[in-house]
Amino acid sequence: MRQKIIITVIINILLLAPLFSRGRSEEHRRDEERGNSEEHRRDEERGNSEEHRRDKERDNSEEHGRGQKERSEVHAHNVRLKTQSTFLSVARKQYKLGQSITVNYRSLRSGVRYRIDILRHGRGGTGKQSEYTRGRGSGSVSFKGINHNGYYEIKLYSGDKLKDTLLIQIGTVRRYEHVKLKSSSRYLRTPRARYKKGQTIVINYRSLRSGVRYRIDIMQKDYSRGEKQSEYTRGRGSGSVTFKGIHRDGYYEVKLYSGRELMDELLIQVGNPYPRYKLVLEHRYMKAVETSHSRNNPVRINYRNLERGKRYKLVMSPADRGRGREQVQYTRGRGSGMVTFPAVRSSGYYEIKLFDGKREIGKLMILVR
Repeated sequence: MRQKIIITVIINILLLAPLFSRGRSEEHRRDEERGNSEEHRRDEERGNSEEHRRDKERDNSEEHGRGQKERSEVHAHNVRLKTQSTFLSVARKQYKLGQSITVNYRSLRSGVRYRIDILRHGRGGTGKQSEYTRGRGSGSVSFKGINHNGYYEIKLYSGDKLKDTLLIQIGTVRRYEHVKLKSSSRYLRTPRARYKKGQTIVINYRSLRSGVRYRIDIMQKDYSRGEKQSEYTRGRGSGSVTFKGIHRDGYYEVKLYSGRELMDELLIQVGNPYPRYKLVLEHRYMKAVETSHSRNNPVRINYRNLERGKRYKLVMSPADRGRGREQVQYTRGRGSGMVTFPAVRSSGYYEIKLFDGKREIGKLMILVR
């Protein structure tokens, strides 16, 4: 009887074992799948988060780079005048040469002595003047007139600590145009964006309709009376045209026309649009008496080798045209002598031209400091 019971238990165990292992296997598989799924989800979230973070950092970096570049370009090419700030203000952005400058201050601590400086912008602090507040929280200080053209900073200091800055203009400042050159476009291309004076200019064209005659012009930018050159395509879709060298400094537009329709354009540079002037103190017919010139001092010019009994005209004017009026002096029928031009108030380069009637026969270039 006992043996029969034992045998029955063993048989039941043998019969139920596969079911039990299958259930446990099924449960293990589900747990494993659930674990893998959970682990995969966490990994995916972690990966997405990591990827998102990298993308965001890259985007921010690129945006920061673009912002830095834009800011640096704006700072490099545009000077923004500033007449009001937290503590300082002035009445105007631009002052004439020699005009006194009044700087107002406000919202300062009473009983504290602040220093206000005015100095040349971007020139290492040349021509600095200093004034002090008198312990009052608001008031004004006056600076004597400045006789040099340029941009000037007005700075407020508490001890050695800079607290505020303004930027103003004195006299006339030559503004250098920032021009973005363009040497390649949809239909036109040139090997270089900058050419020397007199250098031949080659313009390649492409992707045009065959059998159609297009015109390519080259002309100085913003100068309608300048010399224009024109060349034509020969009905081919691609090829090149050649322009003779240009001897005038400046920026030049290269334009492609189909009839009267403007299809494309480039912008190139010839020579130096803003050349530095070279001093010329002596000429066959003229010579500057002084080798260096200062503001508020007369300019004396000797003339020589001229025809006696003839009246010649000498004209002195700023080399950077538009900064001041010209001055005129005449010889008195003698072949040699001296003329004296009144003192000038503005620093800069000045041309002195000698005329025989309307014909220019000589020129000097001096620098007034």
